[in-house]
Amino acid sequence: MTDARSAMFNAVVHGKLVRQPCRDCGVLKVEGHHYDYNCPLDVIWLCHKHHKAEHVRLRREGIEVPGREHAPIGFRFTEQDHKLIDALKAKMGLQSTSDLVRHGLRVLAEKEGVTA
Repeated sequence: MTDARSAMFNAVVHGKLVRQPCRDCGVLKVEGHHYDYNCPLDVIWLCHKHHKAEHVRLRREGIEVPGREHAPIGFRFTEQDHKLIDALKAKMGLQSTSDLVRHGLRVLAEKEGVTA
């Protein structure tokens, strides 16, 4: 479970965050959706169907959720890593960490003479 999901779960358990009906259909069995994992208690409530649909929409529109790095489980970027990532993205005009990683992989593969 991500840190944001853990914080959200704990807030619900301790009464600091109250589940609401699904924003789209009103169903009571809901999941918390984060638009920014750096703000773990800032969620909207969606049923599983609409939560899945929201992630599909975000992927289709190329929108990445801040704080959600596509990294192996157990891997966490340090604060310094985040600063370096943000600086590189800004300097290179890249929109997402995924774009930066893809670029870095291509450069490294070319340097090492590796092809897929």
